[in-house]
Amino acid sequence: MPTRLPTAGAREVHAQRIAPTLHRQRWSLDGAQPGALSRAIHLSSGRGVVSHARGETPLRAPDIVWLPAGSAREVQIEAGSAGVTVGVSDTLLAMAMGERDDEAPLRQVSARMCVVTAPEGALREEIVRSLLAIESEARSGMGGLRPYLAAHLTIVLVWMWRLGQQGAPELARGGGWAHRLQRYRHR
Repeated sequence: MPTRLPTAGAREVHAQRIAPTLHRQRWSLDGAQPGALSRAIHLSSGRGVVSHARGETPLRAPDIVWLPAGSAREVQIEAGSAGVTVGVSDTLLAMAMGERDDEAPLRQVSARMCVVTAPEGALREEIVRSLLAIESEARSGMGGLRPYLAAHLTIVLVWMWRLGQQGAPELARGGGWAHRLQRYRHR
């Protein structure tokens, strides 16, 4: 019987580390329910499978999968696997994406499934750092939560977009989210 991950309800983010265990882990996700979250899943070790509206996608360390709201159904993680899962509300996603025309690529990325695989190395690590920062901030519940979470979510979306472009022109500099990315970038 799968364990049910809590849905957001009034919360804008649900994030948790995936700790290694001696047995397979399985979680039901919110699927097409009202208030469903957009999800990012990263495995730092091991493997698994994510079930979604279009079928199943295998997870292998160090993959990252982005699933738009309402598409995630279930995650199965093999014994010994580790990583992080982050679910965000439409409200937080809208805050991260902005409304300007030059932010349209972020809206496009957030609305489709994306998979970042092993060859992306350093760029993938930028995404992972932000996912871990979101998880840590959500766990701590300290003040200033929304701007911090939105800034890291913007970083996740920008890098997912850039990795999906493969040779397309760089994002316009100085625009809304490009400025936000530089302002909140961490090392």
